[in-house]
Amino acid sequence: MPLAVRVRALSLVGSRALVATAESALPVVARSVAVAVVALAAEQALRASLGGVIERFVGRMGRTGPATRVDITEWIMIERMRRR
Repeated sequence: MPLAVRVRALSLVGSRALVATAESALPVVARSVAVAVVALAAEQALRASLGGVIERFVGRMGRTGPATRVDITEWIMIERMRRR
């Protein structure tokens, strides 16, 4: 068998294997993209609805020292009382 025929046969097998791999990976990639889009939308919705509350709480935590610990302790106590 001449070298050119063997090379052509090997390249044909390689290209078919590449196409088969791409076809099997396409649904997985599509699901991954869909999951990423849904996660991003959920994050944006949470940020829009809870953004002010979280920013105020984190803004207080930006301070250093005992005041921060007091704020966090007060917040924990209030949450515990609210849940009872």
